[in-house]
Amino acid sequence: MQPISLKSNERVLLTGKTGSGKTYLARYITRPIRRLVVLDGKGTLGGWGLDDWNGQSQRDLRRGENVRLRALPPIGTNYLEYWEEVITACFQAGNVTIYIDELYAVCPPNQKASDALWSAYTRGRELGVGVWSATQRPVWIPLFALSEAEHFFVFRLQLADDKSRLSAFMGSTVLQPIRDPHGFFYSQSEMEKPIYIERLEVSAEDNKGKLLVKNQSVKAPEQTYNRSRALTIPFGRSLHKGVD
Repeated sequence: MQPISLKSNERVLLTGKTGSGKTYLARYITRPIRRLVVLDGKGTLGGWGLDDWNGQSQRDLRRGENVRLRALPPIGTNYLEYWEEVITACFQAGNVTIYIDELYAVCPPNQKASDALWSAYTRGRELGVGVWSATQRPVWIPLFALSEAEHFFVFRLQLADDKSRLSAFMGSTVLQPIRDPHGFFYSQSEMEKPIYIERLEVSAEDNKGKLLVKNQSVKAPEQTYNRSRALTIPFGRSLHKGVD
């Protein structure tokens, strides 16, 4: 297979149930990004080594400095207003990647998405704003988060309606069961059908910002979709300075 090139101003969607491996992958694929703001919707990413979202870090972001930040609503805050303020600040600053850990925490089910989130997804590319997000329930997230995505990483999902929604964008392949505990499908807009990766092991990073991940499993379960025994993700240079 050809290497996967993820650009910091693209839209990336990772889905899967708790423990499937999506957050592990997200942590590593965001590591080379120089200007990153993580919306910690579940409050569980304290170990990512990010600086806090505060007045000083916002000023640094606006000035174009390299920042890697974690935004978490203070207790008692209207969290939806808080998320909208963070996304708006990123959109206005430009040249930054927003990673949303649990998209439905930022945009709850059955609620209209905020103008800020919609703008980041649909108008952010030209400003160098990427939106990478993760969710356990694809059926609960806004349709534009799926339609705008260039890259899909789909780990194990529990419910048929989640798989069905993804199949509208990735094809019927993703309806098949994932038997490997940390296996996943990968697809991008130019691919005819997804490929399947049994398991990822982060093996090395080179000095050009390439993250090398390889298939660790040696078993061959009976599955009919395309399989790949190795996956290399070189982080392509975007139109801005967000990635080495």
